[in-house]
Amino acid sequence: MIFVVALLLFADPATEDLLRIGLAAMASGRVSEARADLEKVRDAEPSNPQVWLALTEVYSMQKEEEPRKAAALRAVALAHARSGWESSAAVRDYLGKVYLANAEFDRAVAEYRDAVRLEPYEESFRFDLAQALLGHEEFGQATDALEDARRIFSRSAQLELALGVAYYGQRRFPEAVNSFLRTIQLAPEVSQPYVFLGKMLDQAGDRLPEIERRFSEFGRANPDNYLAYLLRAKAMSIAGQSSGEIEELLRKSIALNGESWEAHYELGVLLEGERKFDQAATELERSEKLGAEVAATHYHLARVYDRLNRTEDAARERAWHEQLTAREKITAGMEPVR
Repeated sequence: MIFVVALLLFADPATEDLLRIGLAAMASGRVSEARADLEKVRDAEPSNPQVWLALTEVYSMQKEEEPRKAAALRAVALAHARSGWESSAAVRDYLGKVYLANAEFDRAVAEYRDAVRLEPYEESFRFDLAQALLGHEEFGQATDALEDARRIFSRSAQLELALGVAYYGQRRFPEAVNSFLRTIQLAPEVSQPYVFLGKMLDQAGDRLPEIERRFSEFGRANPDNYLAYLLRAKAMSIAGQSSGEIEELLRKSIALNGESWEAHYELGVLLEGERKFDQAATELERSEKLGAEVAATHYHLARVYDRLNRTEDAARERAWHEQLTAREKITAGMEPVR
Protein backbone atom coordinates (compact mmCIF):
# COMPACT_ATOMS: atom_id res chain seq x y z
CA MET A 1 0.00 0.00 0.00
CA ILE A 2 1.17 3.54 -0.78
CA PHE A 3 1.36 5.65 2.34
CA VAL A 4 -0.29 8.85 1.18
CA VAL A 5 -1.07 9.87 4.78
CA ALA A 6 2.41 11.33 5.13
CA LEU A 7 2.08 13.53 2.04
CA LEU A 8 -0.83 15.89 2.66
CA LEU A 9 0.92 18.53 0.60
CA PHE A 10 -2.06 19.98 -1.12
CA ALA A 11 -4.93 19.66 1.39
CA ASP A 12 -7.33 22.54 1.95
CA PRO A 13 -8.29 23.03 5.64
CA ALA A 14 -11.96 22.78 4.68
CA THR A 15 -11.59 19.21 3.46
CA GLU A 16 -8.46 18.06 5.26
CA ASP A 17 -10.31 16.29 8.08
CA LEU A 18 -12.46 14.29 5.69
CA LEU A 19 -9.40 13.49 3.61
CA ARG A 20 -7.60 12.17 6.68
CA ILE A 21 -10.62 10.08 7.63
CA GLY A 22 -10.70 8.57 4.14
CA LEU A 23 -6.99 7.84 4.19
CA ALA A 24 -7.26 6.21 7.61
CA ALA A 25 -10.11 4.02 6.37
CA MET A 26 -8.05 3.01 3.34
CA ALA A 27 -5.03 2.17 5.52
CA SER A 28 -7.18 -0.09 7.71
CA GLY A 29 -8.70 -1.91 4.74
CA ARG A 30 -12.15 -0.29 4.83
CA VAL A 31 -11.94 0.43 1.13
CA SER A 32 -15.61 1.12 0.35
CA GLU A 33 -15.82 3.53 3.27
CA ALA A 34 -12.61 5.21 2.14
CA ARG A 35 -13.92 5.57 -1.41
CA ALA A 36 -17.10 7.28 -0.24
CA ASP A 37 -15.19 9.80 1.88
CA LEU A 38 -12.55 10.48 -0.74
CA GLU A 39 -15.09 10.99 -3.50
CA LYS A 40 -16.79 13.59 -1.30
CA VAL A 41 -13.45 15.40 -1.01
CA ARG A 42 -12.98 15.13 -4.78
CA ASP A 43 -16.40 16.68 -5.41
CA ALA A 44 -15.76 19.50 -2.94
CA GLU A 45 -12.20 20.17 -4.05
CA PRO A 46 -11.60 18.80 -7.56
CA SER A 47 -8.24 20.53 -7.89
CA ASN A 48 -6.66 18.74 -4.92
CA PRO A 49 -3.97 16.39 -6.30
CA GLN A 50 -3.80 14.48 -3.03
CA VAL A 51 -7.32 13.15 -3.26
CA TRP A 52 -6.73 11.99 -6.84
CA LEU A 53 -3.68 10.03 -5.69
CA ALA A 54 -5.72 8.42 -2.93
CA LEU A 55 -8.54 7.58 -5.33
CA THR A 56 -6.07 6.05 -7.77
CA GLU A 57 -5.06 3.62 -5.07
CA VAL A 58 -8.63 2.97 -3.92
CA TYR A 59 -9.73 2.14 -7.45
CA SER A 60 -6.66 -0.08 -7.82
CA MET A 61 -7.58 -1.94 -4.63
CA GLN A 62 -11.08 -2.43 -5.99
CA LYS A 63 -9.67 -3.56 -9.36
CA GLU A 64 -11.54 -0.88 -11.30
CA GLU A 65 -9.14 -0.19 -14.14
CA GLU A 66 -10.83 2.68 -15.99
CA PRO A 67 -11.55 4.82 -12.89
CA ARG A 68 -8.00 4.12 -11.70
CA LYS A 69 -6.47 5.33 -14.97
CA ALA A 70 -8.69 8.42 -15.04
CA ALA A 71 -7.79 9.32 -11.47
CA ALA A 72 -4.09 8.86 -12.18
CA LEU A 73 -4.26 11.06 -15.27
CA ARG A 74 -5.96 13.78 -13.27
CA ALA A 75 -3.40 13.49 -10.47
CA VAL A 76 -0.50 13.79 -12.91
CA ALA A 77 -2.09 16.73 -14.72
CA LEU A 78 -2.60 18.64 -11.48
CA ALA A 79 0.96 17.97 -10.35
CA HIS A 80 2.33 19.11 -13.72
CA ALA A 81 0.28 22.29 -13.43
CA ARG A 82 2.29 23.38 -10.40
CA SER A 83 4.94 25.95 -11.20
CA GLY A 84 8.43 24.47 -11.03
CA TRP A 85 7.22 20.91 -10.52
CA GLU A 86 10.22 19.47 -12.36
CA SER A 87 12.61 20.70 -9.67
CA SER A 88 10.37 19.89 -6.69
CA ALA A 89 11.44 16.70 -4.93
CA ALA A 90 8.10 16.51 -3.12
CA VAL A 91 6.13 16.64 -6.36
CA ARG A 92 8.40 14.05 -8.02
CA ASP A 93 7.91 11.75 -5.04
CA TYR A 94 4.15 12.35 -5.28
CA LEU A 95 4.25 11.43 -8.98
CA GLY A 96 6.11 8.26 -8.07
CA LYS A 97 3.23 7.31 -5.80
CA VAL A 98 0.68 8.04 -8.53
CA TYR A 99 2.50 5.94 -11.12
CA LEU A 100 2.98 3.10 -8.67
CA ALA A 101 -0.73 3.09 -7.80
CA ASN A 102 -1.47 3.08 -11.54
CA ALA A 103 0.74 0.01 -12.14
CA GLU A 104 3.43 2.01 -13.98
CA PHE A 105 6.39 0.68 -12.06
CA ASP A 106 9.25 1.93 -14.25
CA ARG A 107 7.86 5.48 -14.35
CA ALA A 108 7.33 5.37 -10.60
CA VAL A 109 10.91 4.37 -9.91
CA ALA A 110 12.20 7.08 -12.24
CA GLU A 111 10.22 9.72 -10.33
CA TYR A 112 11.39 8.39 -6.96
CA ARG A 113 14.99 8.50 -8.15
CA ASP A 114 14.53 12.09 -9.25
CA ALA A 115 13.09 12.97 -5.85
CA VAL A 116 16.17 11.49 -4.16
CA ARG A 117 18.47 13.28 -6.59
CA LEU A 118 16.78 16.62 -5.96
CA GLU A 119 16.66 16.25 -2.18
CA PRO A 120 19.11 13.54 -1.05
CA TYR A 121 18.80 14.41 2.65
CA GLU A 122 15.08 13.62 2.91
CA GLU A 123 14.77 10.13 4.38
CA SER A 124 11.17 9.56 3.30
CA PHE A 125 12.10 9.87 -0.37
CA ARG A 126 14.81 7.26 0.08
CA PHE A 127 12.34 4.94 1.76
CA ASP A 128 9.65 5.40 -0.91
CA LEU A 129 12.15 4.37 -3.59
CA ALA A 130 13.24 1.33 -1.59
CA GLN A 131 9.67 0.31 -0.80
CA ALA A 132 8.73 0.38 -4.48
CA LEU A 133 11.75 -1.72 -5.45
CA LEU A 134 11.16 -4.23 -2.65
CA GLY A 135 7.50 -4.50 -3.52
CA HIS A 136 8.46 -5.60 -7.03
CA GLU A 137 11.24 -7.89 -5.73
CA GLU A 138 14.00 -5.81 -7.32
CA PHE A 139 16.21 -6.76 -4.42
CA GLY A 140 19.55 -5.89 -6.02
CA GLN A 141 18.44 -2.38 -6.95
CA ALA A 142 16.90 -1.95 -3.53
CA THR A 143 20.16 -2.97 -1.87
CA ASP A 144 22.12 -0.42 -3.89
CA ALA A 145 19.65 2.34 -3.05
CA LEU A 146 19.55 1.46 0.65
CA GLU A 147 23.29 1.05 1.11
CA ASP A 148 23.66 4.51 -0.40
CA ALA A 149 20.95 5.86 1.90
CA ARG A 150 22.58 4.32 4.96
CA ARG A 151 25.72 6.38 4.35
CA ILE A 152 23.64 9.45 5.14
CA PHE A 153 21.02 8.06 7.53
CA SER A 154 23.23 5.76 9.55
CA ARG A 155 20.81 5.55 12.47
CA SER A 156 17.55 5.08 10.58
CA ALA A 157 15.75 1.98 11.82
CA GLN A 158 13.36 2.22 8.88
CA LEU A 159 16.08 2.10 6.23
CA GLU A 160 18.09 -0.55 8.12
CA LEU A 161 15.02 -2.77 8.26
CA ALA A 162 14.40 -2.30 4.54
CA LEU A 163 18.03 -3.15 3.83
CA GLY A 164 17.66 -6.35 5.83
CA VAL A 165 14.67 -7.28 3.68
CA ALA A 166 16.66 -6.58 0.53
CA TYR A 167 19.47 -8.86 1.73
CA TYR A 168 16.93 -11.48 2.74
CA GLY A 169 15.37 -11.38 -0.70
CA GLN A 170 18.78 -12.13 -2.22
CA ARG A 171 19.39 -14.91 0.31
CA ARG A 172 22.34 -12.97 1.71
CA PHE A 173 21.47 -14.28 5.13
CA PRO A 174 24.48 -13.19 7.23
CA GLU A 175 24.06 -9.60 6.05
CA ALA A 176 20.30 -9.79 6.61
CA VAL A 177 20.83 -11.02 10.17
CA ASN A 178 23.22 -8.12 10.82
CA SER A 179 20.71 -5.58 9.51
CA PHE A 180 17.79 -6.98 11.47
CA LEU A 181 19.82 -7.09 14.69
CA ARG A 182 20.94 -3.52 14.08
CA THR A 183 17.31 -2.50 13.52
CA ILE A 184 16.49 -3.98 16.91
CA GLN A 185 19.30 -1.98 18.48
CA LEU A 186 17.89 1.19 16.94
CA ALA A 187 14.19 0.47 17.56
CA PRO A 188 13.67 -2.51 19.89
CA GLU A 189 9.91 -1.90 20.04
CA VAL A 190 9.36 -2.54 16.31
CA SER A 191 8.18 -6.08 15.57
CA GLN A 192 9.22 -6.57 11.93
CA PRO A 193 12.92 -7.39 12.48
CA TYR A 194 12.00 -10.07 15.02
CA VAL A 195 9.57 -11.60 12.53
CA PHE A 196 12.16 -11.72 9.77
CA LEU A 197 14.78 -13.21 12.09
CA GLY A 198 12.23 -15.85 13.02
CA LYS A 199 12.05 -16.86 9.35
CA MET A 200 15.77 -17.49 9.03
CA LEU A 201 16.89 -19.05 12.29
CA ASP A 202 18.39 -22.03 10.50
CA GLN A 203 20.69 -19.57 8.72
CA ALA A 204 21.70 -17.65 11.82
CA GLY A 205 24.88 -19.61 12.56
CA ASP A 206 26.84 -18.25 15.50
CA ARG A 207 24.42 -15.32 15.84
CA LEU A 208 21.69 -17.64 17.16
CA PRO A 209 22.45 -17.02 20.88
CA GLU A 210 22.26 -13.26 20.31
CA ILE A 211 19.00 -13.63 18.43
CA GLU A 212 17.53 -15.77 21.21
CA ARG A 213 18.60 -13.14 23.73
CA ARG A 214 16.89 -10.43 21.69
CA PHE A 215 13.74 -12.55 21.51
CA SER A 216 13.81 -12.95 25.29
CA GLU A 217 14.19 -9.19 25.76
CA PHE A 218 11.30 -8.61 23.37
CA GLY A 219 9.21 -11.04 25.41
CA ARG A 220 10.01 -9.33 28.71
CA ALA A 221 9.01 -5.99 27.21
CA ASN A 222 5.84 -7.46 25.67
CA PRO A 223 4.51 -10.17 28.02
CA ASP A 224 1.07 -10.17 26.38
CA ASN A 225 2.38 -10.49 22.84
CA TYR A 226 1.92 -14.00 21.41
CA LEU A 227 4.72 -13.39 18.92
CA ALA A 228 7.36 -13.12 21.65
CA TYR A 229 6.64 -16.63 22.94
CA LEU A 230 6.46 -18.07 19.42
CA LEU A 231 9.78 -16.60 18.34
CA ARG A 232 11.58 -17.72 21.49
CA ALA A 233 10.19 -21.24 21.04
CA LYS A 234 11.45 -21.35 17.46
CA ALA A 235 14.92 -20.19 18.47
CA MET A 236 15.09 -22.75 21.27
CA SER A 237 13.99 -25.49 18.87
CA ILE A 238 16.77 -24.63 16.41
CA ALA A 239 19.24 -24.63 19.31
CA GLY A 240 18.07 -28.11 20.34
CA GLN A 241 16.82 -27.12 23.78
CA SER A 242 14.22 -28.80 26.00
CA SER A 243 11.06 -29.76 24.12
CA GLY A 244 9.02 -29.41 27.29
CA GLU A 245 9.87 -25.73 27.67
CA ILE A 246 9.32 -25.17 23.96
CA GLU A 247 5.86 -26.73 24.16
CA GLU A 248 5.02 -24.53 27.13
CA LEU A 249 6.02 -21.41 25.20
CA LEU A 250 4.00 -22.44 22.16
CA ARG A 251 0.91 -23.13 24.25
CA LYS A 252 1.29 -19.68 25.86
CA SER A 253 1.51 -18.18 22.39
CA ILE A 254 -1.66 -19.99 21.29
CA ALA A 255 -3.47 -18.97 24.46
CA LEU A 256 -2.74 -15.35 23.61
CA ASN A 257 -3.61 -15.72 19.95
CA GLY A 258 -5.36 -18.89 18.83
CA GLU A 259 -5.47 -17.58 15.25
CA SER A 260 -1.72 -17.85 14.68
CA TRP A 261 -1.22 -20.56 12.06
CA GLU A 262 2.50 -20.62 12.79
CA ALA A 263 2.17 -21.34 16.51
CA HIS A 264 -0.15 -24.27 15.76
CA TYR A 265 2.25 -25.43 13.05
CA GLU A 266 5.30 -25.32 15.33
CA LEU A 267 3.41 -27.18 18.05
CA GLY A 268 2.23 -29.77 15.53
CA VAL A 269 5.77 -30.38 14.31
CA LEU A 270 7.01 -30.65 17.90
CA LEU A 271 4.30 -33.21 18.75
CA GLU A 272 5.07 -35.13 15.55
CA GLY A 273 8.68 -35.41 16.65
CA GLU A 274 7.46 -36.80 19.98
CA ARG A 275 5.34 -39.35 18.09
CA LYS A 276 2.11 -37.89 19.45
CA PHE A 277 0.52 -38.22 16.04
CA ASP A 278 -3.12 -37.66 16.97
CA GLN A 279 -2.29 -34.43 18.79
CA ALA A 280 0.06 -33.39 16.00
CA ALA A 281 -2.67 -33.90 13.42
CA THR A 282 -5.04 -31.69 15.43
CA GLU A 283 -2.54 -28.85 15.60
CA LEU A 284 -1.48 -29.14 11.96
CA GLU A 285 -5.08 -29.28 10.77
CA ARG A 286 -5.77 -26.10 12.72
CA SER A 287 -2.69 -24.51 11.17
CA GLU A 288 -3.87 -25.54 7.71
CA LYS A 289 -7.24 -23.88 8.24
CA LEU A 290 -5.57 -20.68 9.39
CA GLY A 291 -2.81 -20.64 6.74
CA ALA A 292 -3.81 -23.00 3.96
CA GLU A 293 -1.25 -21.64 1.51
CA VAL A 294 1.77 -22.80 3.53
CA ALA A 295 3.49 -25.74 1.86
CA ALA A 296 5.30 -26.97 4.97
CA THR A 297 2.04 -27.53 6.82
CA HIS A 298 0.82 -29.90 4.12
CA TYR A 299 4.19 -31.70 4.11
CA HIS A 300 3.99 -32.47 7.82
CA LEU A 301 0.31 -33.36 7.65
CA ALA A 302 1.12 -35.93 4.96
CA ARG A 303 3.76 -37.45 7.24
CA VAL A 304 1.42 -37.55 10.24
CA TYR A 305 -1.44 -39.04 8.21
CA ASP A 306 0.92 -41.76 6.97
CA ARG A 307 1.68 -42.62 10.60
CA LEU A 308 -2.05 -42.73 11.34
CA ASN A 309 -2.71 -44.96 8.29
CA ARG A 310 -4.87 -42.25 6.71
CA THR A 311 -3.57 -43.04 3.22
CA GLU A 312 -5.98 -40.96 1.15
CA ASP A 313 -5.54 -37.92 3.38
CA ALA A 314 -1.76 -38.27 3.15
CA ALA A 315 -1.88 -38.42 -0.65
CA ARG A 316 -4.05 -35.30 -0.77
CA GLU A 317 -1.65 -33.37 1.46
CA ARG A 318 1.39 -34.43 -0.59
CA ALA A 319 -0.33 -33.15 -3.73
CA TRP A 320 -1.05 -29.82 -2.03
CA HIS A 321 2.54 -29.62 -0.86
CA GLU A 322 3.90 -30.13 -4.37
CA GLN A 323 1.61 -27.45 -5.83
CA LEU A 324 2.40 -24.90 -3.17
CA THR A 325 6.14 -25.53 -3.26
CA ALA A 326 6.13 -24.63 -6.94
CA ARG A 327 4.28 -21.38 -6.24
CA GLU A 328 5.89 -20.10 -3.07
CA LYS A 329 8.38 -17.26 -3.27
CA ILE A 330 9.97 -14.75 -0.96
CA THR A 331 7.68 -11.85 -0.13
CA ALA A 332 8.99 -8.51 0.94
CA GLY A 333 6.02 -6.44 1.95
CA MET A 334 7.30 -3.47 3.87
CA GLU A 335 5.70 -0.79 5.94
CA PRO A 336 7.28 2.33 7.36
CA VAL A 337 8.65 1.93 10.87
CA ARG A 338 6.34 3.98 13.08
